[in-house]
Amino acid sequence: MRPLRLLGLASSLAIPALASAHPGHGLDPTGVSLSHWLGEPVHALPLFAVLGIAAALWGLVAWERRAS
Repeated sequence: MRPLRLLGLASSLAIPALASAHPGHGLDPTGVSLSHWLGEPVHALPLFAVLGIAAALWGLVAWERRAS
């Protein structure tokens, strides 16, 4: 499966998990600050997972381009 299709499939499967609404957990009631996104595991873990997957796919695409 091509990397972009795999990324699209993974992100479409993750949408319901990311759509759970919740209050600011006491860090920031508005939920728009960086401390809210990085200070709560419910946001930080998926964020780092997406960044890791994107970096791996980027490396895979670069490796395939060098090989051909």
